[in-house]
Amino acid sequence: MDNYIMDFVCRKLKLVIEIDGKYHTICSERDLAKYNYFCNRDYSVLRFTEADVKYGIDELIVIIQIWIIKNDNIDPDDERFDLS
Repeated sequence: MDNYIMDFVCRKLKLVIEIDGKYHTICSERDLAKYNYFCNRDYSVLRFTEADVKYGIDELIVIIQIWIIKNDNIDPDDERFDLS
């Protein structure tokens, strides 16, 4: 969107997911500007580390599923979002 590159965006849900690499240790001014850009357009931004993806993908998926259920009026009984 505009001049920003996102790791993942779902326009329908107004959700941006960013994955920070192992060398991404501090939040830069550009990161903050990007975050503010999306928040000002009513997008939510979920940030995860590369380690989260590599070693905790199951937990990461649950976090995203919970976010979707809370923010998109999805029926929690829908089998696509089985959290068990």
